[in-house]
Amino acid sequence: MDREPSQKNLRQRGLLSRLVREPLVHFLIAGAVIFSIYHKLNSGPSEHEAATQIVLSKDEIFQLTKAMLAEGTYPTKQQLNDLIEQRVSEEILFREALALGLHKNDDAVRRRVADKMEFLIGDMTGLKEPGTSELKAIFDRNPDRFAIPPRVSFRQIYFPADKPGARGRALAALEEIASSSIAAAGPCTSQEACTERTTEEIAKEYGVDFEKAVLQLSTGTWQGPVWSVHGWHLVFVRSIEPSHVQTFEEAESKVKSAWLAERQHEIKRTALENMRTRYVVKAPSFDDIDWRNLRAQAIFLD
Repeated sequence: MDREPSQKNLRQRGLLSRLVREPLVHFLIAGAVIFSIYHKLNSGPSEHEAATQIVLSKDEIFQLTKAMLAEGTYPTKQQLNDLIEQRVSEEILFREALALGLHKNDDAVRRRVADKMEFLIGDMTGLKEPGTSELKAIFDRNPDRFAIPPRVSFRQIYFPADKPGARGRALAALEEIASSSIAAAGPCTSQEACTERTTEEIAKEYGVDFEKAVLQLSTGTWQGPVWSVHGWHLVFVRSIEPSHVQTFEEAESKVKSAWLAERQHEIKRTALENMRTRYVVKAPSFDDIDWRNLRAQAIFLD
């Protein structure tokens, strides 16, 4: 009875002795030890650790201090600590706000992040410069696109719309000018603005209606009142330089800007199309929307 267990133990010892001498076993043990050490040294933080860590890189430190560095000064230790504390506080508040879902249903936040993403996908730093022949082909297809717009030289007297009776005062001033024979070509007074703009610049500054009206005015006489986005104006048109088409050499910089704008638009469009393939969009159809109810809500909230 006692002999069998002793033989069994002897067999087990013999098997262990053979395994210990086996090179493959040595290789497996060594591999396991190396893997364990490597994993311990190189494993990243756990999900919880990553969520609670705030790591500022050297590039972020540069971003925090670049305004001071650009002025030729260096931050003191206290200033740097204050900047870091400010960024850390901002990051903590940002993460906590995300955790609470404060970013959801916020149009301003969504638009800001979408704008940033659009800027990133529209990056053209790796874009190859266009050749002259490519730019010239764009110009030849539509030279009018790069024409110099009409340019208007004019004087004005402005009557702000936020003051009562602005149009009436403008009419009274026009009658006074006509009766007193004020020199039309004389120097500007404090009430007048001497202006020389292209029609595009006029439309941007005063509105499209003002730009169209000014082009219809005769030169050499005070006229008005003319309405703009700012109020009423009496206008004296000195001269109107008509539009003219440029040569390619004159317009080359504008053609290149147009080429860059087209390429950026195409890059953004392609990137957005690729992103969209990863999403399924569900929205109510037009006929399923109670437009009358929505209009009533809009009126109530206005």
